[in-house]
Amino acid sequence: MHARLFFFACFLALFCSLARFEPEGAISCTRDITEASIQIIDATNDIAKATVDCGSNSSGVACANDISEASASLAKASIDINNAVTDCGGQGSQCADDISTCAYDLAVASFWTEEAASNCSTSATACTYDIAMASKYLALAGIAIGDAIADC
Repeated sequence: MHARLFFFACFLALFCSLARFEPEGAISCTRDITEASIQIIDATNDIAKATVDCGSNSSGVACANDISEASASLAKASIDINNAVTDCGGQGSQCADDISTCAYDLAVASFWTEEAASNCSTSATACTYDIAMASKYLALAGIAIGDAIADC
């Protein structure tokens, strides 16, 4: 619930800031960051589903589907962040740092999601750890997105 409120507040700040920007690069930058935010929210929801579906009373198919969907959302978010690197390039060094941090956090979250994909069918403990680590780095990516919204 708190994550949704955080992302809602970020989107509100983002859309309010849109009125200030007129250049096409700033609009593209904002669009890239917004789309990455949406994909991070989708990945977070998929990871939340995986925490239930990959538990001891789980369906292997549902668990695998959740992890697969989270991986797809992370891949899309990474593409959006890579686009932001180009589109937000002239906005200032703190903006670039925020985008780089987000890209790193997304890459690490993707790594842990891939680990979960291989471990959840064999080890509940490893699966739980992998999902927790993916969740941690998704949260850090969300924080970096919030920083990028403020700085870009």
